[in-house]
This record gives sequence, structure tokens and C-alpha cells, in this order.
Amino acid sequence: MADPPDLLLVNQTVGPLFADVVAAAARRGPVTLMAAGTLPPSLPPLRLRRGPAYRRTSVPLRLLTWAGFSLWLAWRLWHDGRRRRSAAGPLLVVSNPPLAPLLAPLARRPYSLLLYDLYPQVLAGLGPGPRLALAPLIALWQRLNRRVVGGAERVITLSAPMAEALRPCFGSEAAWARTVRVVPPWGAPLPPPPPGAVAAFRQRLAADGALLLIYAGNLGFSHPLEPLLEALPLLPAPGARLLLVGQGGRRPQLQRRLGRRGLLRQVVFLETLPPEGLAVALAAADLAVVALAEGLAAASLPSKTFTALAAGCPLLAIAPPASPLVALVEHHGCGLTAPPGPEAARPLAAALAALAADPDQRRRLAQGARRAALDHTPARAEDLIDQWLS
Repeated sequence: MADPPDLLLVNQTVGPLFADVVAAAARRGPVTLMAAGTLPPSLPPLRLRRGPAYRRTSVPLRLLTWAGFSLWLAWRLWHDGRRRRSAAGPLLVVSNPPLAPLLAPLARRPYSLLLYDLYPQVLAGLGPGPRLALAPLIALWQRLNRRVVGGAERVITLSAPMAEALRPCFGSEAAWARTVRVVPPWGAPLPPPPPGAVAAFRQRLAADGALLLIYAGNLGFSHPLEPLLEALPLLPAPGARLLLVGQGGRRPQLQRRLGRRGLLRQVVFLETLPPEGLAVALAAADLAVVALAEGLAAASLPSKTFTALAAGCPLLAIAPPASPLVALVEHHGCGLTAPPGPEAARPLAAALAALAADPDQRRRLAQGARRAALDHTPARAEDLIDQWLS
């Protein structure tokens, strides 16, 4: 009897959450993975096709490496689709890089899409000027989406509003309901911090009793930190320390801006932390910051949200009130929320000052974070594969 065809998965970067997806797929059959960069050691045995790696240290480099992987992927899918002479297994393409889903039909096999972010909707986070300049590209992308998303066997996304935003891609309500599924993300398990490491971390960065806030992830233009940066100088002593961990197109700009305002004692920039370092930082922090620009309410749900919750760290969600992110925080009572506009600075400063003065509230928010984490475990990776292959 012939071996079953491989399950083909495509994702330029493979973090801990997608490693769970790959592991769940490998329990159903042989897997081929098209990916790039450093892969988690936890991946099961598989066939790897390695493409150009993703680099996020600057916007031009980010776009260049997205384009490089997209061109490589287009060639691989087209070439393999032409040469295949037997039945092929199903294909799952992740929206990373953003153009990858549009390339899925080149494979000439049944395909499904895993949409972590909805493009071109995410471009709304760039502001009205860039949106106007990119209007022809956005219109073309929307037309292509209607064909590619509408032709998928299954489309999996992260929240009900994201699923609703996909309705225009389908010719009928029945087709949308038959194709689109919602599987929320989950927290990447982090190693337990070594004894004494959390206290030492906090002593180093917040020895004066200041609130400790952490933003860990891409410092990009769709993650508006302005309300928090404007709120920090308004806090009464001892105030708060904000750790900005990672790279991204806005990092140099933020460093210059904060330096001019004399805020570099309150805002500390750190390089990307390994899992063990991130575990210590989240365990020491009072709040983990997650930020979404206006217009992204139905287009994204950052995975860093669930990594923080899995570590028992409450959230500061700077996001549109109608977003799934704010709904999550309010439902579980696992943090504070603020809209992304500049008018949020003073109310946010008042909320942070109240939190700093109320250890009972900090404990309640931490308990809410742990409850929320119980609803978002790696078992959802099995649900995702079930939805893909059903």
C-alpha cells in the first residue's frame, strides 16, 4: 500500500504556537513544512523545505524578506504543482508573510488558510495618509482575496469579528458558514523561572516600588504605544517602568523621541529575550502591554496576549473598544484597557496610579489572567487541525 501523501504546511516563521500546530498535524500523518529561520527544537520529525528568513530590524528589511519568501514560495508551489503526477495531501498556508495566502492556488491541490492577520485590513493601522497612497494596492488585494479566500476548502481565523470580516469573500451566507472557522490562539508555555530570578529582575528594574510594565514583541506601526508613553510622566512617584523588548521599524524613532523628552529612565529598551528570559520578565511584571491601532479591531489578535496570560501576567490592552482583545480582558477581568487615541493618556494614568496603590486589585487581575489562560491552552492546536482536515 502506498504511503499517504504529506500534509503540507507553510509559515515563514515558526514560533512555539505554530510548533504546536505542526506537532498536532504530525499526529495525523507525514508532514512537509515550508518555513525559514530558526525552528523550535520541539518540532517532530518532518520534511523541511527552507526558504528565505524573516528579518524585522527595519521596515525595508522586513518588506524585503517578506518579498523574498513570497517569491521563493510562489516558485516552489508552482513548480511542485506542475511536476506532481499523483494525489497530493492538503495544504495549509498561514498569513505570514501577508502575500502567502494569495499564492496557495499555485499548488494545484486542495488548500486551506490560517489567517492570523487579515490583509489588506491590517493596512488600516498605517493611518489615512498611507492608506490613501496604497488605495490601488488595497483594492487589488481585496479582489484577489475574494477569489482565493472564497476558493479555500477551509479558512481558520482567530476571533468572531475576524470571521465576520471575511463574509464579502464568499458568494453566499451558506458558503461562508461552511468554510470559515474560529479557533482562538493559546499561550506558549514558558519554562519556570529559576528560584530568585524574578525577585532579582524586579529589584534591578523597579526597586523603588514602581509598577513594572512590559511590551514584548514587534515595535511596529500598528502597535500604538502613545497613550502609555504620554501617561508615564503623569504618574505620581514612584511611577512606572516600561520595558520595550524586541525590534521593529519604530524602535529607533521611539528611542529618539523618548530621549528628547527625558523618559529613558522610565522606558528601558531590551533586546529580544529567549524563552527563559521572557518567563522571568513576565513573572516580574505587573502588566503586559498589548497594543492595536484603530481600525484593527477585526483584523488581528496578537499571540503575545496569550503568552502573557499563560505566565499569569495581567494585560494592559491599548485597543479599540470593539476589539476581541478588549472583550477578552473585560470578560475574564484580567487587566486594564485603554483606547489607542491620544485622549486616553490621562484616564490611563489615573488607572495605573490606582493600580499601583491597590495590591488587592493587582492580585485579582493576576487571578483573572490565570483563569483566562485555562481557556486558551495548547489543546486548541488539536482543534485547529481537526477543523482543517474535517
